[in-house]
Amino acid sequence: MLFTKENMRYCLLSFAAWEPRFANEFAKQEIPLSGLFNWSILFNGDRAFPRAREEFEKYNLLHVNITANNMNLIPKLLRQIDREKVKLVFNVDYAIELWGANLRFPEMLWHILDMADYLFAVEEQMAQIMSMALTRNVACIPHPVNIEALKKLRTTERLPLIGALHHGYDGNIVLPSIAINEAIAELRPKWRSAALGGVATETSYGHLYDHFVPAIKDFAVYAKLLSEYYAIIESYTMHSYGRTTIECAAMGVPVIGSDLVSSQRRCFPQLATGTNDIAGAARRLKELIKNPEYWTAVTKTAMAEAEYYSFENCEKMMLDLLNGGD
Repeated sequence: MLFTKENMRYCLLSFAAWEPRFANEFAKQEIPLSGLFNWSILFNGDRAFPRAREEFEKYNLLHVNITANNMNLIPKLLRQIDREKVKLVFNVDYAIELWGANLRFPEMLWHILDMADYLFAVEEQMAQIMSMALTRNVACIPHPVNIEALKKLRTTERLPLIGALHHGYDGNIVLPSIAINEAIAELRPKWRSAALGGVATETSYGHLYDHFVPAIKDFAVYAKLLSEYYAIIESYTMHSYGRTTIECAAMGVPVIGSDLVSSQRRCFPQLATGTNDIAGAARRLKELIKNPEYWTAVTKTAMAEAEYYSFENCEKMMLDLLNGGD
């Protein structure tokens, strides 16, 4: 079957009843949350939690994000569908550094992944590992980002504010504060620092940042906030495709981050550092602050590169995968 956007009956499959509700909440927002959930928006599909064979019959493509928690349910899924009528696309977007702790039986992972008609990973190193383990081609396709919506948040009004993104998976919040404080030490009190995301409590890190921005459920509100920052330090220290880095690139906000993040390498190669290279991050941040022309050049490049993650381009990459293209 040759898949097109018009003939595809797509479903992003959930194995937990709360996931479709969670996804639907984000999809209805002014700007949908970037990443996995956007595939169902892009292909006018569903985010569903099917239980019975007849619930699958209206689809011809089922998409599963493989995690440690749902691998055991894949054989049950296969017993519920007609493989002649329904094709399966699996992806993995779980950082490879976390596989050892959470995917304790790699042969089971390879066995489950090999059941898919189509496979993709969201960043290059992961795709390479999966290709080697399975001895089959695994595409590298990032999850879609609504670049067009984020473009509307671009602004020339920048706050003298540097943010550090916090991720619960690695809890890295102390080291970015060192880099920021080094870079803006002589610029205070005008220049300030902020910790962004799921920070435990202000009391715990009160001495490291000027203020905290807790996790915000309304993504449009969060994106608008990010759009006004002068620069961001991305604290993630693992392999990732880097959703927030893409969002910042689309809005024209410089991001200094680890070269393990594929979108960092693509959108902000000048600002990529080795993992936990705090001195390097501080140097790059100082250069952005003291050289407005450099800041402008960096953001111009990033805004152009962000188009790679657009709905239009991700649609093309997915259809190429499904139809055997390059």
